[in-house]
Amino acid sequence: MRKLSGSKVDTPSDKRRYRRQWQNQVLLTSPVSGRIVDMNVAGMGIETREPLTLLAHEVFTCASGPARLEFVGEVRWCRFTDSIPLLGGDRSAVYRAGIAFVERQQPE
Repeated sequence: MRKLSGSKVDTPSDKRRYRRQWQNQVLLTSPVSGRIVDMNVAGMGIETREPLTLLAHEVFTCASGPARLEFVGEVRWCRFTDSIPLLGGDRSAVYRAGIAFVERQQPE
């Protein structure tokens, strides 16, 4: 994988419609807390501790330092991927989800 501004990008052999850029410092703050794993012009992959409802349209808010961005996305898939240890011996679930960007509908 080549590096681009400190993030990985897809290789030319990848069969995706749009090239992804992996993120490592963009946090998701709403509708759930988490982080953006990768993104391209069509959507993004996120990681969170809460499952998301399939096909739900949500207003997502993300932040990187002082910069904030808000957009509407549709949850295309969501699955349990792992669990992480917490203080006290408990574990927390980790979910990965694919979010497609959608245009905000204007009221008539």
